[in-house]
Amino acid sequence: MILAETLNYSKAAQEAFITQPALSRHIASLEESMGVKLFERTTREVSLTEAGKCAYESFCAIRNQFESLQVKLSALESKKKQRLTLCCPNYWMGDCIEPIIMSRDFIELPYSVRLEAHQPTDSLSRVQKGASDMFFGLGLPTDLDESIEMKHFIDEPACVLMASSDPRLKKGSVRLAELEGDTVVLIDEGNRGYDAMNRFILRLFDDRGIRIGGVEYANQVETLGATILECRGVSVMPAALRHMKRSYLSSVPLDDEFQFPLCFYYRKDTGNPAIPALLDVANRYLENLESDKQEIFD
Repeated sequence: MILAETLNYSKAAQEAFITQPALSRHIASLEESMGVKLFERTTREVSLTEAGKCAYESFCAIRNQFESLQVKLSALESKKKQRLTLCCPNYWMGDCIEPIIMSRDFIELPYSVRLEAHQPTDSLSRVQKGASDMFFGLGLPTDLDESIEMKHFIDEPACVLMASSDPRLKKGSVRLAELEGDTVVLIDEGNRGYDAMNRFILRLFDDRGIRIGGVEYANQVETLGATILECRGVSVMPAALRHMKRSYLSSVPLDDEFQFPLCFYYRKDTGNPAIPALLDVANRYLENLESDKQEIFD
């Protein structure tokens, strides 16, 4: 096509970034494969044959189709899924996050989610620094940065973690009053990320007029079980921690109206359109849950 437009072997070879002999071999090969002569060449000029003119017109149509294809592919690339990084403690992923991002409502959107398992304090810090887009966890921050937005999602019932040998497990649920005199195990004394939750739990006992035997602290969620076993205590935690399997540790629902609020956290100045899209899908997911519950009730 370059040769047909320039009618000059030297210029065509230069524009095609090949040598002139290589261009001549290419034209000869093309003519042989098509079974026609495409160019007339003399010492003074190069011209198109009738077959060459016909071939050039067809190749122009092919080039136009190819350029149109490139435009379409470019448009598709511009709509490529924008990724959202969401931090969440692993014990809430299966119950709360995966059903949302794996729903048809979200999959059909031009966004994808990268899940990262981090503890709450680390997750919130990552969002504040811009290393992650969102954090999902307890809605009880001690000091929330002004740049962070907190959106309530759902309330989760509480459970009681206790030694598997505890006879109270046989009842299937435990009332808070039955924990009177027990040592209560909390997480990480002095950790600002858990201070609010610890105060919330201790206030729960005070509001009910229940006296506990004392307080012990585990340095992380993963060490709750070992601390409970060591002091023969109990721990009041979100129900999702029932997934923390230990042979010596069991969970039982807390028979109380108290629930833990669960929230999404993200920066107010974010420009990632995947965030409002995910929140919208999350709300629809909750509406469907409520609808399903009502149908079962009816």
